[in-house]
Amino acid sequence: MRIRAYADLHLYYNKDDMDRYNAEELHDLKENLLNDPPDLLVFAGDLCHMSYKADDIRFTNIIKFITDVISICKIKKVPFRIIQGTSTHDGKIVSIIKDIYKKEPLVGAFTNVAYEDFKGLTIRYLPEPYYASYEEFKRLTFSKKADITFFHGTIDGVIPMLKGHDNITNLPKAVIMKKEDFLANTRLFSAGGHIHRHIKIDNKIFYINSLTTHNFSDINNTKGYMEFYIDDNKNWEYKYIENHKAPKYLDYTIDNIEMKLKEDLKKILGNIMLMIDKKDNVRFTLKGEMTVEGISNVQYITSIMKKYNVKIITKYTEVQVDENEEVITDYYVDPSISIVDKIKKLSEENGLTLTEDEIKKFISK
Repeated sequence: MRIRAYADLHLYYNKDDMDRYNAEELHDLKENLLNDPPDLLVFAGDLCHMSYKADDIRFTNIIKFITDVISICKIKKVPFRIIQGTSTHDGKIVSIIKDIYKKEPLVGAFTNVAYEDFKGLTIRYLPEPYYASYEEFKRLTFSKKADITFFHGTIDGVIPMLKGHDNITNLPKAVIMKKEDFLANTRLFSAGGHIHRHIKIDNKIFYINSLTTHNFSDINNTKGYMEFYIDDNKNWEYKYIENHKAPKYLDYTIDNIEMKLKEDLKKILGNIMLMIDKKDNVRFTLKGEMTVEGISNVQYITSIMKKYNVKIITKYTEVQVDENEEVITDYYVDPSISIVDKIKKLSEENGLTLTEDEIKKFISK
C-alpha cells in the first residue's frame, strides 16, 4: 500500500504568486495524482493561508483546486482525507469541504480526532488540537492505539522555546503535543504539518514540509511531500519527494561594507544578478562598521538595486570616532554637494552621461 501525504499548502500565501503556484506545483500535484495514483491521499492541514471571503479570487481558486483533486480521486478511485490545520489559516475550509462532499464516500474531512480502518490498518486523523488541558487532549486523542497518525500541530522539542502549559482560564488553546505519547500510541509512524521543514523525529514521527516557499525563512529549505509504503506484514518505509520548482529565497552577505570600493561592489552585484532566476527572491545582508564609507556604500547598493526585486538589510557595527581624528566626508553624503552633482557623478560611474539640464528636468518630474 502507498500513501501520499502533503502538508501546509497555504493557498495562497502570496496573491502575486498564485498563478505560478497553480501552473507549477499544484498542476504537478494533480498530474501526479492522475498518472500515478496512490492508495490513499492525505492533506495534513493548513490548506489555506488565511480565511478568505467567498468573493475573494483566492477562495474561488481554493474551491476549484479541491474540486479538481477530488474529481481525479473519483476517476482513479483514490480515497482522499484532509484534516483541519491552524484555525487562523484554515478557518472553516475543512468544514466547508466536509459539507460539500458529505455524500461522497471517497472523501473524509476531519475537524475532530477520528479513527479509520483502512485496508487492515488503523489510521488516526488528528487536526490541530485546541484543549484547556493536556490531560484532556491526551485522553480524547489517544483513546486507543493506531498504526498510523496524521496530525497537524506542534510536537515538543521541535521549537525549543515553546513550552506546554495548561490554560489557566480553562479555555481551549493549541496544546504542545508530547513526543512520547505519539511513540507509545502509534505502532508504525506519524506524519503531519505545521512546521515548514522536513523533520524526522526518532525515525517514527515526520514533519512533511510545505510544498512551496513563502519567505526568507525558507532559505536552504528544499520543499516537497512524502510517500509511505506499507507491505502486508506492516513493514514500512518512506520517501521524501523534493520540489525544485519552488522559487528560491537567497541571501548574499557582503562583509566589511565600509572597506569596499564602489567598482568592486558593482562587479559583485552584477555577478550575483547574472546567476539568479527571475522568479527567485534575493536579499543582500550588508555587514560592517557604521562609518561614512559604510553608509555611502549601502546607499550605492540601494540605488543600483532599485530596478530589481531585492531586499536589503544592514547589520552595522557602530564605531567610536576619535574626536581628534579628521573625518573625510563621502561625496554622496556631503551636504555641501548638490543633488545634481551627485546624480551626475553616480551616472558616470554607471556608464551614463547626463547633462545638468537633463538631471534637473528629471528631478522636477
